[in-house]
Amino acid sequence: MIIKLNKWDLRRAKDFAHNRALDSKLYKSRGNFKYMDNVVGALSEIAAHHYLWDQGIECTEPDFTIYTAENKSYDADLIAPYDKVPHEEFYHIKGQSINQQDKPWARSWLLQKNDPIVKNMDANHFLICTIVDPESLEVEILGKVKLNVLHKHNLFKKPVLEHLQATKVAIYWEDIKGVLK
Repeated sequence: MIIKLNKWDLRRAKDFAHNRALDSKLYKSRGNFKYMDNVVGALSEIAAHHYLWDQGIECTEPDFTIYTAENKSYDADLIAPYDKVPHEEFYHIKGQSINQQDKPWARSWLLQKNDPIVKNMDANHFLICTIVDPESLEVEILGKVKLNVLHKHNLFKKPVLEHLQATKVAIYWEDIKGVLK
């Protein structure tokens, strides 16, 4: 499903990326993310929010608060409260830029090894994978999958890039396309 975002969504994403980069100490200590990586991540969350609401799932807004390293949270990006769905649902959003599609890691998403969702078998946690075109403002929602399904099928793999293998795990499109809904 393609979600078409607007200039207001892009402004929110760029403001978040700009604010994220303002504190260079925080910026470097948290992995030295590139500005556009942050824009893509924010656009992914905004699109996933639209997608869930389009599916009739009322969820929280994306949280674009800048947290210090000691307050880093691995909480879900979007939450559907228990009063809106039969059981509270937690959505973790992963986005990749369309500009990465010619790379060896095309259609893959990284998670930190110490992120609790890498070990979490809870059926109420979902992953939503996206491909973002920051120029056209189109975000392809590839689908959502329960994290316990990723665990059941051992779909957390080593990243292609060796320097990331000590701290990250990867999820690859070829592995998950059959389990996304």
